[in-house]
Formats: sequence, structure tokens, C-alpha cells
Amino acid sequence: MALGSTFSCFSASGKEAVEIWCRAVKDYDYNSPGIKGNTGHFTQVVWKETTEVGVGLPTDGKRVFVVAQYRPAGCRGRGQAGLYKGCERQRADIQTSQTHLQSTTATQTFFLQLLGQTSLADTMADGSFQKEFLTTHNTYRQMHQSPPLTLSKDLNGSAQSWADHLLDSGNMEHSSTSDGENIYCMSSSAPINLTGKEAVESWYGEVKDYEYNSPGFKGNTGHFTQVVWKETTEVGVGLATDGKRVFVVAQYRPAGNMNVTEYFERNVLPQAGGGGSSGTDSNGGKKDCTLL
Repeated sequence: MALGSTFSCFSASGKEAVEIWCRAVKDYDYNSPGIKGNTGHFTQVVWKETTEVGVGLPTDGKRVFVVAQYRPAGCRGRGQAGLYKGCERQRADIQTSQTHLQSTTATQTFFLQLLGQTSLADTMADGSFQKEFLTTHNTYRQMHQSPPLTLSKDLNGSAQSWADHLLDSGNMEHSSTSDGENIYCMSSSAPINLTGKEAVESWYGEVKDYEYNSPGFKGNTGHFTQVVWKETTEVGVGLATDGKRVFVVAQYRPAGNMNVTEYFERNVLPQAGGGGSSGTDSNGGKKDCTLL
């Protein structure tokens, strides 16, 4: 647990507590691995076999507490050599900052930022990303006479889980969800700084190929039609990246793209004022892809 206090309003981002915990790396003795009072926070942060993290942040404006809980737990116990065997196994795994990146997602956020590979906002679908993602959807939906979407916590969770899976597997594939789903990926030899609008712009760019006089589902317009589908009311988003690849998953409820002509006629309406928009193109060594 990290505690910060100040006599003025304290505004914490997602990185300060992790930075404090990781400062203990300077005191960790790789030649004598094990739990020590001054390095325990660091070793838990980078513990390779930990797979999940949760965080809580209560504040009254002048004090803030940050609590992180990890599962499975990292090294525990003092004074018994047998309890350090787990630490010994990790010795080869925490030699460099690059190797630290093999640990938990929350830890990757911190070390990727230190290494200059990506920004904090690019490592998860944070509040700023979600807001821009939702706003971009609703801007396009208004153009097509569709009501605004609301952000769903439930859909955010399932979309994030699938984005994490895609990054781990390296494959572009749909989940088994019964909700609607759009997937976007980008790869680049340079660091990727993605905001909440690029994926939506790419999906909406298919509008140029949609034929209102022949409504229905087509493989080259399905992302667009889901984005503006009038009867969809909720959306969730997940984002996962290793700094050079990024996956964005959107899930929609109720699902759009019901492949019946009448459904498309009443859910995919032309722009009131005409015109269109195109998605982002590949440029600067970047490669975009979507999955329908």
C-alpha cells in the first residue's frame, strides 16, 4: 500500500504509486534473492507468476490511499529459507527492465512508459480513451440519425478481456460473445500513440462503400453499420498493446448487423445532409487492420 498526503488537493494518476514501489529496485540484491523489507513492493510488482491486479483509490482531497492486490500472490514470508525458493526461481526473470515487461499488465504500463515505448493511456482503455471513443461514436451516429450510445461497464470488462487475449495470442479473431463486436489492430516499428478515435474512424470509413439503395450486410461495410446501428444503445471498449502492436475491441448491445433487409432499412440511415467520411490510412510505417 502506498500513502500520500498533502495539505492541498492531491490529484493522482495511475503511475505515482507504482513508481514509488518500483524505486526499491535499486536496493534489490540479485545475488541474494529473497524478501526484504525495503524491496518487497518492487518484487511483488514484477512477480512473473502473478497474472491479475486490482486497485482501489479512496481520497478526501487531502489524503489518498492506493491499494493494489495481486493474484496469485508473490513471495511471502520472512526468516525461513524455504519460503524464498519462489524468489530464487524469479532471479533470472527480473534482471532487466525489458524482462520486467513480462509481468503484470499494471507493471507493463509503468515500464513501457520508462522505456519510451508507449504512453500510459495507450496501455489500457482508460477514462480519457473511453470518453473519446464514445464521443466519436456518437458524433457519427448523430450524422446518421441514430441516438447516442452509453458506455457499459459490463461491456468494457468483456471487451478488455478479449483485447488482452488478442495481444497474448497475436491472432485477429472474434470472441464468442452474443453482443456485436468490432475489432481493430495496428502495428508499427515506431511507438504507437493511439487515442480513442482512430479505431472508430477506421470502422466508419466503410461508409463510402455502403449502398443505401441496396441495404444489407456486406463484409466491407459491417463495421460502419454496427457503429451507426440505430437500435444499439450500449458500447464497451478494451485496448491492449505491447508498444508496437495495439488491439482495440468494441462490443455493442443490442448487437447490430441483423442480416434482414428491413432491419438495415430502419437502422442504417443516410446522413441528413449527405457527405461521408473515410477512415485512417496506413502511413508512416503503420499497418491498420480490422476484423468483421
